Amino acid sequence: MGEDTILVSDSEFDVSITFIDSDDSLNLKSNKFASSAGELITFRVKVVEKATKAITTRTLTGNQEQVKSAASAITALTLADADQKTIDVAQAIALDTGIKPELLVKMMLNYEGLFDKNQSQQASGAIASPLDIASNFELNDGSLAQNKKSLVNLPKFAYSIEAYNQVVRESQPEVFQALNQNSEFQVIGKTLQRLRKSL
Repeated sequence: MGEDTILVSDSEFDVSITFIDSDDSLNLKSNKFASSAGELITFRVKVVEKATKAITTRTLTGNQEQVKSAASAITALTLADADQKTIDVAQAIALDTGIKPELLVKMMLNYEGLFDKNQSQQASGAIASPLDIASNFELNDGSLAQNKKSLVNLPKFAYSIEAYNQVVRESQPEVFQALNQNSEFQVIGKTLQRLRKSL
């Protein structure tokens, strides 16, 4: 079995990305994928948190663009200390669409920062992922309750809109079509639209 591994580290995490296949022709370090665009390939992404020695392993299977996008996004989001829900959603979007990882990471990091985590925890009574917070504060008409508007990080909201629009503008037609059918991407878009109407 051929394996090729890269390791990315910072002060908190070691992230290893390993190609798993019987074909030895892939050189991950130089990003030269030998497989054809439609052929399924598999990567294993292993994240080790240095302080706790906690290990998270993800297996990614898809075509080369999907897997490359997911592995890159997981690495960047891990090193940026994104929460697990954000990484899970990014992985799902990448494996479903093959989106450019730099666009995905920018969108997810801004979207994750939409709400003040400390204030939203006090308001909801529980620790919630930023991806869940919007639904907790909506009224029946889809607007935010007046006393919840202060929880929205307005600069991050502006950056989130900009990042979302950049994804829409810069994605290739086949990626854009896949994004339009991806439920996670649709939730992000609807949340941003509702917030824009409410703020």
